[in-house]
Amino acid sequence: DEPLASILQEGFEGYASGMFRTQSELLRYFEAQPEFPGRTKNGTLRLEKITRLITNPIYAGFVSCEVLGIPLTKGKHEPLITFTDFERMQERRAGKAMAPQKKEIHRDFPLRGSVACGDCGELFKAAWSEGKTKRYAYYTCRTPGCTAVSKNIPKDELEQDFAQLLKRIAPKRSMLDIAKAMFLDAWDQRSAQWRAGKTTIKQEIAALDKQLDGLLERMVETTSPRAVKAFERKVDELERKRLVLDEKLAQPAPSKAKKSRLIELSIGFLAKPWKLWETGEYDLQKLVCRLGFISPLPYRRKEGFLNSETPLPFKALGDFSTENYKMVLLERIELSTSPLPRECSTSELQQRRARRNRRKSPPSQAHSGRPTRPAVKPLHGRPAAP
Repeated sequence: DEPLASILQEGFEGYASGMFRTQSELLRYFEAQPEFPGRTKNGTLRLEKITRLITNPIYAGFVSCEVLGIPLTKGKHEPLITFTDFERMQERRAGKAMAPQKKEIHRDFPLRGSVACGDCGELFKAAWSEGKTKRYAYYTCRTPGCTAVSKNIPKDELEQDFAQLLKRIAPKRSMLDIAKAMFLDAWDQRSAQWRAGKTTIKQEIAALDKQLDGLLERMVETTSPRAVKAFERKVDELERKRLVLDEKLAQPAPSKAKKSRLIELSIGFLAKPWKLWETGEYDLQKLVCRLGFISPLPYRRKEGFLNSETPLPFKALGDFSTENYKMVLLERIELSTSPLPRECSTSELQQRRARRNRRKSPPSQAHSGRPTRPAVKPLHGRPAAP
């Protein structure tokens, strides 16, 4: 049922992958689609509707009904998402609860939760301020005792600095060919791992079948209703794991077209990460924050963004493009007993060798101020006593 099917599919996959971190973010995505039905009189969706959608296995190709005693059964209809993604949604839903974002401000401040105070390290707060004639948007630190507390930073100023930061971390054009080669190598390695993983999956399925057979035999022998229920829960858990493994085993190898598309998207993001930011779409802007930086960015008024940890792709390509090279000291490479000829290539090594020679050379009589003892001849071929 298009376009609703594609909307649901994209929303479910985004929630399973973590692009939508909470059910509230998934709700906002569905509300932004005009074709999505089931709205209230004021045009919004209820959170209970989202919960019913993500817990219904019918979208993963399965049917079940506890009232009629129908267990999880594979249906004959075409699924919108994989059963693996469905299980991921259940894990995210059962995980640590996150406070829902405030609807009235969350889309006005895309850097909320991604920028921290450069003085105390706490995340910036964001809010609208009422003036005499219009409203003003600010980011600010609200930590008691901080030197920057209540010193507002205009929204436009902070977000413009962030756009400039994205342009600075972008690698040079010459480095993108290296990045593409790295992606291709990583893709080939993952493909080899995928082929080797087929054997492991078959072994896991065989072990699960053996465990299921043992549980079923014990269920037949037991007469305790409580034990039977415990066995049923364990059997249901193992069967769900087997469904996931069966789905992984049946998945075909990624096509060349998909490889080309994903690599081009990755290279496009690395080349111009600020392009997604300049779209002004909240979901894309939050995606840039999550992909572009590992931890919240420290920011200080009148100084801008401070030194922050750059994610691996940008950091690796930035290191490749740096021209700050140094000569490796020969003494770090060749051992002292190496038969290879050794030469000092730096003044530091020459000074170090001169100091070593001075320490090894015996002190002269004039230097020491004491006469040199004559050598003692050994008696009967034995060495003389010291």
